[in-house]
Amino acid sequence: MTLPMLNFSCRTLRSLSFGAVVCTAGLLSACMPPPAAMPVVKTAMVDIPSIPLASVPNLALDAATFDAAATAACTSGGTPGTSDGFYGSELGRWSAMRLATEATALVDQQRLLGNLFAAGFFGGRQFGEAHGAAIDLSATGPFAALSPMAKSMSTVAINQLAGQMLATANGDPVKVVAGVAAMVPLIQKLVGALDHPALALLPADVQALVSALREVATTAHAAALAGAGGDVAAARRVEATVAGVLVWAGGFYLGLSGQLSVADPALHC
Repeated sequence: MTLPMLNFSCRTLRSLSFGAVVCTAGLLSACMPPPAAMPVVKTAMVDIPSIPLASVPNLALDAATFDAAATAACTSGGTPGTSDGFYGSELGRWSAMRLATEATALVDQQRLLGNLFAAGFFGGRQFGEAHGAAIDLSATGPFAALSPMAKSMSTVAINQLAGQMLATANGDPVKVVAGVAAMVPLIQKLVGALDHPALALLPADVQALVSALREVATTAHAAALAGAGGDVAAARRVEATVAGVLVWAGGFYLGLSGQLSVADPALHC
């Protein structure tokens, strides 16, 4: 089984020299004391255990931001209001759509990226537990080339990549418009991949994730076209949204790889 999110994110990460970011982060981390792990988030609505990866500023885990997403899921009813539905797709959808449709300050972008990392990580774990037998993560499988990257990947590296993109999103309007113009073909390809008829044959939980990604990608594509035409506000939203989708994908692969032992999160409606 091949998930379009993984294929797209991996190509895009390579195009952004993600491997170079990983290597740089590795060299820097060797000279620094071990950072604190990502914090526990526990409210009346969500219970998110600590993920034993470095707590970093661009992946901020904020209780109020998680609660806002949980409130939306619980009031919508149905699958989004279950723990699996929430962490599997709805948390990521809600957070990415905020980035795609609203003018957000840097601090809110960092909190939404924190949501997206958690959505990816726990969604990836759920996906692996439900469909692991259909995914070949061996040294000779289709994801073999990604294994070294996954082992080296860390929140420190993801934080650097996200930080670069958020700096662009909040920086020089000429640069953000030019950057988004270059993204339009990639986002269009993602939309096309997520519209493939064969995806209707996937299991229901995977279809929910694909549906969430399709909504985000379609919204981002419309904004990217506007941004490429000179709409600076739209271009800023797209840059932040693509950063969020890459964080979502990075968290997903880390969760899918099953290299970290973490308790299950919970949603309380």
